[in-house]
Amino acid sequence: FRMREIKANLQDKLALERKSTREMKEQNALTKRMNASYLQMGTSIASAYTALAAGQSIVQTGIAIESINKTLLSVTGSTQAAAEEMKFLEAESLRLGLSLKDGGKAYAKLLAAGKGKLELQEIRDTFTAVSEAGTVLGLSQDDMAGATRAIQQILSKGKLMAEELSYCF
Repeated sequence: FRMREIKANLQDKLALERKSTREMKEQNALTKRMNASYLQMGTSIASAYTALAAGQSIVQTGIAIESINKTLLSVTGSTQAAAEEMKFLEAESLRLGLSLKDGGKAYAKLLAAGKGKLELQEIRDTFTAVSEAGTVLGLSQDDMAGATRAIQQILSKGKLMAEELSYCF
């Protein structure tokens, strides 16, 4: 009789152990699914943030290009002339691998400073020369903008001063 009792007791313990093991496996599976869900949610959040940042960048670039267009229109006085200058800018930016946004701002300001003092082709040639030199020398956009700014100031003041030379060197 004692053996049956021990055997029954062992079978009960074994059944409890199996039940406990099964419950642990279920909990592990649920934990794994929950972790996968958190990982997927984190990836989704990162993707949404990246899309938002890209969207903001596109909007900012669009605003900058629109500003350049407005400046060109103001300086040239006609939509057709402004469009021709934008076409020139796009071609030069593509040819030299420059940022249309940064180069466009610099060119628009140079065009404004040179209006009435230089012929359009001379302004274009000046911009192209500075951009080509900057590209060959590996200058940053900021350095090229500084050189263009120096030329703008020379044109605006009508004389060369040491301050403008410091931008170039």
